[in-house]
Amino acid sequence: MTGNESARDADTIARGERWPRNEAYPPHTVGYLMEPALAVFRPDASVGETVELLRTLIKSAFITYGYITDVGGKLVGIITMRDLLFADPDARLDELMLRDPFFLSAEMPLSEASDPLKSGAG
Repeated sequence: MTGNESARDADTIARGERWPRNEAYPPHTVGYLMEPALAVFRPDASVGETVELLRTLIKSAFITYGYITDVGGKLVGIITMRDLLFADPDARLDELMLRDPFFLSAEMPLSEASDPLKSGAG
């Protein structure tokens, strides 16, 4: 996702519009309720580069986590804003990220998502 795509999605959320991708999932699933991931970065990005991109995103969305994805878009880690705040600007995200994060499948029924440990999610 590019900075422009993230900003556009953030504007959509700020206006309270539904994200078009949600319509692809049946009601009562995780995907139907998802919001777009706005803070998406590559593992080789530096903290300094990431913070600069976040300066634009936070003007239109509340962001607490950054999502780290590989070139294929697979989630490989997350980064917290606290980690970015105290990190060296030259450090790479793959040095700081929390690897193998817990996640829910978009297709998962909400009834299963309420107890992910029981359902084996993520």
